[in-house]
Formats: sequence, structure tokens, C-alpha cells
Amino acid sequence: MNKPSTICIDLAKNVFQVALFNQHGKLKSNQKMSQAKMVAFIAQYPASMIYMEACGSAHYWGRYF
Repeated sequence: MNKPSTICIDLAKNVFQVALFNQHGKLKSNQKMSQAKMVAFIAQYPASMIYMEACGSAHYWGRYF
């Protein structure tokens, strides 16, 4: 789990779409999850790049991560 990966997040109010790509750009996971599950999921990948859409809550989540 310490290899660099890419996490893409579609932000929403309650349910987030989170896609995980490995270091070669291959899709490893794409699932809907709650806020608590998303935070726990991202904590498993500390050496990853996180991409989010530009919206009002993106600044909050950028600071949080």
C-alpha cells in the first residue's frame, strides 16, 4: 500500500464517488461511499495524489487531506 497511486473524488454532500488508480494508471477501484468511509479509505493510501472537482467544498477537503 505504500506505492504511489492516484485517487479521484467526485464531491457531494452525502455520497462520494471515489476512484483509485495504481501507479501505472490502471483502475483498481471505483465505488460510492459515505464521508466516514472515504476518509478511512484515503488514510490507507498516504503516498497518493488526490484529484477533486473544483467546487465549494474542494478547499475544505484539500485542507483536510
